[in-house]
Amino acid sequence: MISSATAAEVARGVSRLLLAEGYSPILEFTLPNGRRLDVAAIGPGGEMLGVEIKVALADLRCDNK
Repeated sequence: MISSATAAEVARGVSRLLLAEGYSPILEFTLPNGRRLDVAAIGPGGEMLGVEIKVALADLRCDNK
């Protein structure tokens, strides 16, 4: 679940950009290893893209990514 209004707005903007570039975005995509991507997208050629959204420095520091 995207945890803040700001992160949700960023996810919406990322999704709109991906759509404009021909990708099909998926919010809150779970990977086979159990980790989640805030936004995943499938491109016209079948390629996959993943986006992790960080709206606060504290988020980035505590995530260990």
